[in-house]
Amino acid sequence: MQILDFRLADGEPWQNGDVLLGFFDCEVGGLRLFECLLVRAARGLLVAQTPRGDQHRGEGRVVQFASKKLRRDMCRQAFAEFLAAGSDEAKR
Repeated sequence: MQILDFRLADGEPWQNGDVLLGFFDCEVGGLRLFECLLVRAARGLLVAQTPRGDQHRGEGRVVQFASKKLRRDMCRQAFAEFLAAGSDEAKR
């Protein structure tokens, strides 16, 4: 898993209290995923989310994690990129 690009978000809380920290593109097992999200959940956890897209049932996550380890690794790497981009949650 490799982060290809990371972009900081505005850091404004959503209605549910979650905060979008940034967007990132990554490569996993020969696939490229664009517009993944790094989110600080209202309950304090860091969460990586896959991109949303159109499905036959409406809009939703078109890619889902089959591995909890991959999701944790993606969170850690995206958070490292967030910090490398010069951001600090404490400053927000």
